[in-house]
Amino acid sequence: MTILCERRNQPIVSVFVSVKQGAGNENLSQKGISHFVEHMLFKGTKRRTSKELSSEIERTGGMINGGTDIQNTLFYLKAPSKYLELGIDILSDMIQNPKFSSLDIEKERKIIFEEIKMMHDIPSAYVVRKLTELLYAPPFGDPIIGNFETLSKISKQNLISLHSTYIPKNLIVCVVGNASIGQVQELAERKFNIKNNNSKILMPKIRKISMNVIEKRQNLDQAHLAIGFHMPSAIEASTYAAQIFDSILAQGMSSKINQEIREKRALAYSVDGVYESGKDYGMEMIYAGTLPNKIRLAKELILKEVNKMKNLNLREFNETKEKLIGNFELSREKSTDVARNLIADELGLGAEEYYNFIKKISAVKLNDARKIAKNIKNFSSIILLPK
Repeated sequence: MTILCERRNQPIVSVFVSVKQGAGNENLSQKGISHFVEHMLFKGTKRRTSKELSSEIERTGGMINGGTDIQNTLFYLKAPSKYLELGIDILSDMIQNPKFSSLDIEKERKIIFEEIKMMHDIPSAYVVRKLTELLYAPPFGDPIIGNFETLSKISKQNLISLHSTYIPKNLIVCVVGNASIGQVQELAERKFNIKNNNSKILMPKIRKISMNVIEKRQNLDQAHLAIGFHMPSAIEASTYAAQIFDSILAQGMSSKINQEIREKRALAYSVDGVYESGKDYGMEMIYAGTLPNKIRLAKELILKEVNKMKNLNLREFNETKEKLIGNFELSREKSTDVARNLIADELGLGAEEYYNFIKKISAVKLNDARKIAKNIKNFSSIILLPK
């Protein structure tokens, strides 16, 4: 097991357990199984009912949650620091002793079906999710949540088999708050009693693609656009230049696309982007919602701003370095953000990278950021129009 700890003086702890198994590790026939298992771990253990898992933490004033990503599955809670042992006990109980009752599996399957419908019915979320499918071939590019076909076929035994990868060598326990590394190590070693086995995590081949699609849907007033392109992975040295590129292009009201699309031309209320990266992938995703007869203009303007990044000026470059350093310092206020970022870096080059962020951003040269734009060869996009 990997143990990470940042000690703080505030009387709180954020406790995260990451399993190095996510949607990117699934084969095509079982897409969505990691997310399914994540849901099932909240349905009760041999010691606690589903309600007790949440109520034991919530009555301390804390919270508990989980999430499935491309690279990992997270289970986490936040509580007053005097409940550190209780927090680790609850998370270790969930991870080691899930019930996987047949009745709960069928109920949760229906709940996930409703989650899929909900995501489909939010056009902005739909086009951004769909964009990943247009940047990476299946199974890697398919939705984290899966689809009706794959989820219908996942059996109890499939879930138990996937859960067999929840072993110490695949776990990261991270605590940020009023706790010492000694406390965390002692509790983790005592509470996690999983016997190691030879279960292996599947690593499907990742294949980059580039596709552009137009879809139509009834009962829409607005057109929705998502544009994406491949970027450096989290373990490449150029990831820091990519973060500067993303911040100038798409982050905040002062970003290039926000200024051009919203402030200058009033084409959209919402226009923004995100650079998402992991050990084996990196992508920029940009979203805009506008009038149906303006959607192609919005796309042209966004692509034009991306191209102009090849000639990024020094003033904008230096100002954005300062902005990112400020963002980093502000993000350190929240213990949950720190824990999440420590785990993300541990999955890449190592958690130490988190504490090197300011140094690494400061070392990026202007040409490094310009090169990000010059290396963009293809775009993927989806336009969702009213029918």
